[in-house]
Amino acid sequence: MVETAYAEPPLAAWSSILTAPRAQRMAHLNPDVRLWSVTADDRSYIVRSFGRWRPGAGMVDEYRVLLHLKDAGFPVAVPIVTDAGTLAARDGHRTYVLVPRLAAEKQEELPTGDVCFQIGSAIGNLHAALAQYPWPVRSYEHDVLQQAFDEALQKLPQAVRESSVRPHQAVVTSSLRGLPRQLIHGDCNAGNILVSRGRVSGVIDLDQLRAAMLAAEITLTSWSHVLLTERRDRARPDERARYDAGVAALSWISRHFAELNAALA
Repeated sequence: MVETAYAEPPLAAWSSILTAPRAQRMAHLNPDVRLWSVTADDRSYIVRSFGRWRPGAGMVDEYRVLLHLKDAGFPVAVPIVTDAGTLAARDGHRTYVLVPRLAAEKQEELPTGDVCFQIGSAIGNLHAALAQYPWPVRSYEHDVLQQAFDEALQKLPQAVRESSVRPHQAVVTSSLRGLPRQLIHGDCNAGNILVSRGRVSGVIDLDQLRAAMLAAEITLTSWSHVLLTERRDRARPDERARYDAGVAALSWISRHFAELNAALA
C-alpha cells in the first residue's frame, strides 16, 4: 500500500518533556524514513519514523548498543523513552523515535584533510567499541564477497566484468576470506558521520547493525566521504590517505585492507 499522507509525528507521547513543541519536516533519501526537526524549551530533537520494515537490528538491540557506545564515551543519540515508558510511539503501522539532535555542520561546509583523519579515527574507535559489545544482536550477517561477486557483479556489463573485475577477483577473495567478523555500524556513509567545528560530533542511523567484515565497512565510509568531496571539487590529494591513516591507527584489519588496496592500485 502506498502512503499519500505525511502525518505529523505524535509528539504528545513525550508531552512531559516537550512543552509547546514545534516540528519541521526534513528531507530524507529513503521514502520509508520520515524525519522532523523538533524544538521545545530551547532544546533540539529529531523525530525519526519508520514503516513496517527495518533493515537490521530491532529497536531493543539498537537501544542497548547505543547505551553501550554512550558508556564508552562515544557521541550517539540515544532514544528518549515516551511518557508510557516505551522506546517509541506508534501511530497506525508507523513507529516514531525521539532523539536529541547532535551538533553538525552542513556537508558543503565540511573542511577536508585533518577532518578526514578525525573521521577515520572515530570509525576506528566506534568499531573497537562495537567489538566489545557483550551481548548478541539479533540481525543478519553480511557476506561482502557473496554480495560483490555473486550479486553486484552480475549487474555490470560483461565487458566491465571481464576487464576490470575478474582480473582482481582471486586476489580480493584470498585476502578477505577468513577475516574475522564483528558487529558493525552497517551504513557508515558520509551522511551518517556528523562533524562540528572540525571534530566528529556523532554517528547516527545504527538501525543496520549486523555482523560483517570490518574491512567492508571501512571501504564504504572511505569512498562515500571522498567521493562526496570530489563531486564538489574540493578533495585534496591526501584526503583518502588521511582518512585511512586515522582508521589504521586503531585497527589491524584496516591496515590489512589498505595493503590490499595498494596491491590493486
